[in-house]
Amino acid sequence: YLLKVKIFNGKTVRWITKQQCHFGYRTSIFKKRKRWIILEAEFEFTKADPKILQKISSDTIKLRAKKYPPNLKCPGSFFKNIVIKEIRPLSLQKALLKEIDPQHIKYGKLASGHLLDQVGAKGLTIGGVAVAEYHGNLIYNKGNGRSADVKKLANLLKQKVKKRFGIVLEEEVQYL
Repeated sequence: YLLKVKIFNGKTVRWITKQQCHFGYRTSIFKKRKRWIILEAEFEFTKADPKILQKISSDTIKLRAKKYPPNLKCPGSFFKNIVIKEIRPLSLQKALLKEIDPQHIKYGKLASGHLLDQVGAKGLTIGGVAVAEYHGNLIYNKGNGRSADVKKLANLLKQKVKKRFGIVLEEEVQYL
């Protein structure tokens, strides 16, 4: 529904088109051009039944509250889900598809949380940072975590998934 975005690039203010935003799964030009500031966005929406929209909104809010309790110090899902058609080499893609229950593939993506669950990620802790007991792709600060703890835990999880499945997980979060 996005038409265009007004940005400030540090020198000038200008509009860029939706195509110039280079949107993809969990990516855009804004992840590459970190200094750009989004000032405005223009959308064109279609009409829909308010009751259906309210139901979608309510269901989403309930799911988020269940996954991410309000006081939990976390960024949400830590690793990107894996786009099946992008797995290379194709032999790895085929092998993975034979091993993974299709219920863990939605909209052409394999849930990273499922792979993390399979390698025993739930409950792992390094320093003051831990993986949730109920979700392998949720890393949170227990209260005294440090950035070094986050990176160590993320690297450990990536190593475990790479060793078991041959898949390299990519962080969804951005380090500052």
